Amino acid sequence: MINAGKGFRKGFFQLLETFGGQVIIHKDFNCDDSTHFETKGMKNHKKEDSSVIMFQFPDKIDVNIGDVLQQKGSTEYWKVYKTEEKIVTDVFVYFILYVNKIDTNGNPA
Repeated sequence: MINAGKGFRKGFFQLLETFGGQVIIHKDFNCDDSTHFETKGMKNHKKEDSSVIMFQFPDKIDVNIGDVLQQKGSTEYWKVYKTEEKIVTDVFVYFILYVNKIDTNGNPA
């Protein structure tokens, strides 16, 4: 019998392959000493409430509350307000960052 967590993780990787893309993580957004890096991730929303936007990643990444995300090629910015790990039957499935849309000045959009 396959472990449920491993099954969920395998399913996540299939979705990531189909719907994922590069996500830019901005540290210290709009500051003189800002930095950024890219990693593969996927923008999504909660099934039960499509107004709750999140980004999902296959591994835990270096991100803090207040960091800003941007899908590569997009002009939209998203500020992180909560982080969470999805664990099923003791298996790490994916890392979740909950976000709110902001403008280029960092204000709510």
